[in-house]
Amino acid sequence: MTALSAEARLSGIDACRVVAFVFIVALHAKSPFLPPRYGLPLEILPRFAVPFFFLVSGYFLKVDTLKFSAFVGKFVQRLLAIYIVWMLVYLVAWRLFHVDFGFATIVGLVVGGGPGYHLWFLPSLGVSVITVFVIARFLGDRALVAICLLLYGIGLYYVALSAPLGPAVHWNFRNGPFFGALFVALGFLLRKHGWQPEMRGALTLTALGLLLSGVERAALVLADLATPSQAIDYTLGTVPFGVGVFAIALNLSPRGRMVGNLAALGRYTLGLYCIHVLHLWWVQWLLPATTLGNVLIATAVTVVASVATILLLSRVTALRRFIR
Repeated sequence: MTALSAEARLSGIDACRVVAFVFIVALHAKSPFLPPRYGLPLEILPRFAVPFFFLVSGYFLKVDTLKFSAFVGKFVQRLLAIYIVWMLVYLVAWRLFHVDFGFATIVGLVVGGGPGYHLWFLPSLGVSVITVFVIARFLGDRALVAICLLLYGIGLYYVALSAPLGPAVHWNFRNGPFFGALFVALGFLLRKHGWQPEMRGALTLTALGLLLSGVERAALVLADLATPSQAIDYTLGTVPFGVGVFAIALNLSPRGRMVGNLAALGRYTLGLYCIHVLHLWWVQWLLPATTLGNVLIATAVTVVASVATILLLSRVTALRRFIR
């Protein structure tokens, strides 16, 4: 198979950004009260999406061409501005629609996104990217892999096993560098070493990751370490699952109409991700997630409403930096 050009790879990545966003909406739209035959697929299938976005950030990370101070200053300034703006949006929205509002709500919003629970991704991305930049720049690739594997392993242990096997740690290990740094590092290393898998290999890796994720979930449930509907970010299978889907993105040709249309929308996935929970609130108020049909409809309506809103906001020049 002939390696795709850089432009073609970029189109595939942008197209898959949109696909990943749709799966994230489905994950957030699901209900823990769905029967396991519906809830489990909705819990497991979208788990490639957030790792995919971390991988993309690593893939475009330039370590050797930027000074550390310049990179951190520019990156933190941009990401912090985006986080603060969207945090304030959810702060205002929550205040308008909820009476229960106080200091604890504000603290929860600042630390983890609060009602904008999905905003955890932004500070985690910032910490993960800076961690990878520092290690790759000053310690090299081997140290990068070793440290990021260690961080992921710590999170894996405490998320899946801490309650029955060790002392409880009151920290969500998807935050900070524990979850995201490994995927950012993998994306960076894949680009640096010119890894270009064939589609067959990408599909195989994706299938293996998905299968491993399912087996791990079943093992945790059988061992009474998790419930069938419990949200679990960390599994070993998440790594090959996320990398496999990213490899598929690298193989997508931009010649197809669907890939081209999705790629054009891909530049707005930051805004789509940030705004979708606002729409999900009112959609699920009208259509509670009590059945699989309601969840799928809510997902579709939320996606369409988010796209329409962001495309309208993109017409305002001053707002583009917060949605692209």
